[in-house]
Amino acid sequence: RRQRQMCIREEYNVNVNIESSRLAQRRFRCVINEDERLPDVLEQLCYLAPITYRIESSEIYISEKQTKK
Repeated sequence: RRQRQMCIREEYNVNVNIESSRLAQRRFRCVINEDERLPDVLEQLCYLAPITYRIESSEIYISEKQTKK
């Protein structure tokens, strides 16, 4: 988790906020190309895991996707 946050934070100059303790324990690995936009990278993460995100200025909030019951 720390590596993923550091990579996104440094590459896009944003703060990453994980809004779930369970999600914070997971690890994700992917390669980010230099020309990829932040929303595209976050969409890739949504494809890999049940997460949602929102961007507010220089803050990124990542949370677990709510499952429908």
